[in-house]
Amino acid sequence: MTMEGKIFSLLDVAKNIPARVVDIKGGRSLELRLMNLGVKKGVILKKKAVCLNGPVIIEIKRSILALGRGMSSKIEVELE
Repeated sequence: MTMEGKIFSLLDVAKNIPARVVDIKGGRSLELRLMNLGVKKGVILKKKAVCLNGPVIIEIKRSILALGRGMSSKIEVELE
């Protein structure tokens, strides 16, 4: 059974698995904030690390970002 095409929260994705952003389940201000960081619908990212009760580290293109768990939980992705 393949996991491609299923929608997950960014928090639920395993490390180093490419995933495409399909939706951001937050308000307009969250969407704009993430867009300024390069996180928008259609972009491919990888989760690099998760700190215990801390930020989620992601890689987009060649940039590394740290996002809070609240933000990360609102980013919906599908596996590539």
